[in-house]
Amino acid sequence: MKLIRQFRSAHEGSIYDRFFSLRQTESVQDYRRKLESLVAAMGTMGDQGLQAAFVNGLKIEIQGPLRLLHTNGLIRAMELSESIEANHALVRNHRVGPNKPFTSRPSSLLIPESRAPHTLSNLAI
Repeated sequence: MKLIRQFRSAHEGSIYDRFFSLRQTESVQDYRRKLESLVAAMGTMGDQGLQAAFVNGLKIEIQGPLRLLHTNGLIRAMELSESIEANHALVRNHRVGPNKPFTSRPSSLLIPESRAPHTLSNLAI
């Protein structure tokens, strides 16, 4: 058991290695929990450094909008990134529906002739 712990520690690197290599692979909330756990084990670090590490580890589609908002503070960056992720999910579900596959072709809208708009050419005068 001791050998496994030593190997795992050497393989994972220091707490700082894990902190600076942490990347979002699932939800922002999951990523935030992992980051907060590492920060608690590390001790003191400035808010700007923590915010930079947090933002750099986010998925690109979250990073971009977050950087445009010029967030001030780690907590605010975490809250906004969760909102951005929720907004992306909402837009994605609206476009393709929660159970519908995405298709790049626009659907065609067919209007029955009886409902077609009237024009001068089809009105009897």
